[in-house]
Amino acid sequence: MRISHKLQASKKKSSWKKKRAKATAPQVDVEIVQAGEVAEEPLSPQRHVAVAVVSLSALFTLTSIYVAQFWRASPDDSLGLVLSGPQQNASVNAHDKLSLSYGGSLGAAVAAMGAPSGAILESSKYDGLLQVPDSQQPAPVTTMISQARISPSAAGTQTRLRLAHISSRQPGNFRQPRVLWIHLHGYGGTTICDMARSQGEKIPRAQDNCNVMPDLCSTPKIFRTPCTKRASSLQYTFTAIERAVDQDDLSCSGGAASSPGPTMLYGAMLRDPLSGIKSTWIGNELEKDLILTAIKTKTRPRNFQYHFCLPPSDTYQHFDNFAVRTLSGDYDVTPGEVTSRHLERAKEVLSRLDVVLILEHLVDHLPQLHAIFGWDLMMDNPWRSHRHRIPKNAMSPEEEIFLKKVNAWDYELYEFGKELALERTAQAKLRLLPS
Repeated sequence: MRISHKLQASKKKSSWKKKRAKATAPQVDVEIVQAGEVAEEPLSPQRHVAVAVVSLSALFTLTSIYVAQFWRASPDDSLGLVLSGPQQNASVNAHDKLSLSYGGSLGAAVAAMGAPSGAILESSKYDGLLQVPDSQQPAPVTTMISQARISPSAAGTQTRLRLAHISSRQPGNFRQPRVLWIHLHGYGGTTICDMARSQGEKIPRAQDNCNVMPDLCSTPKIFRTPCTKRASSLQYTFTAIERAVDQDDLSCSGGAASSPGPTMLYGAMLRDPLSGIKSTWIGNELEKDLILTAIKTKTRPRNFQYHFCLPPSDTYQHFDNFAVRTLSGDYDVTPGEVTSRHLERAKEVLSRLDVVLILEHLVDHLPQLHAIFGWDLMMDNPWRSHRHRIPKNAMSPEEEIFLKKVNAWDYELYEFGKELALERTAQAKLRLLPS
């Protein structure tokens, strides 16, 4: 009896363990197992989270790539001119026309033009330019001058030009001649760089004023980028130099009307020498008294640097016939030693340029940019991107008289440049007249 009772208790205990194990076991489809198939285990919550994270990461990556491509394809005008209306990325159409106004009150609009960038080849060693052999350089295409209709405005003081795309050059097109801008420091080169970007030119970083690393302000010859590399670049269609001009810089020039055509187009802008001195002095926080003393004594001042671009030795040159020094190439002449020989050399260089602008009359000379570079734009405030507040009493009357006398060669070059700019603008306007 006692043994039977123990056996019955043992059976009950074993039955209870089987029921407990059956309750905790996962539900398996008996028919599937019997058919020889393996039942799938339910996914753990951790696995669900991992799958969701991977999916979101992939979606974010694809979205980032799309946005980056869209941003790269759109001209960035944040530092350029004010836009009114949508930007357009399109090739030049000989029949499309853009209404431009020169003189008087100007509307704010820019027609940004794009062009296919072409293939990108292997980068060169140090200057960041991509190039192709000279034998592969396409010859610039020349086209017939399109008609333009000139009609006086209602005000009578403003001429409205209905301009066709008369220039064969398309901004940003690597099959067209590149542009090299001679940027005299403090002479509006930053504005021109911003305009180039707004027009669809392929430029270096805007923070570098369209200069190509390491060819920046007053760069020694050993670090300068040769003209041939700029002309054959497949990375930039518009670059600038912010230093003295040397013979190599102009070696790619054939002139705007040369045959079969130029491989490089050149431009520069002059301004009133005293205004340029004040702008550089204020903008770079140079020691005026020390520099004036050096000019009076015809001795070089000590080196000092306050501007991130100018080297420590680049100081007095901006106060002593700066434009003549830059264009003649003899930039580091001792204070007070600039002569008529340097002036004649500067005039010769200026005469070889395709575009010559005057900062004080920039709006009047816009036809040059349209006819030579193929830029189409109306300017609201061309000085918006780079302006220094110059106090009226920045210099004493005696200092201004002294500096005007010292910079006599620069003033002579300035007058020569104004006449040359008028000639270039008149030639550009002639291209707008009916044939």
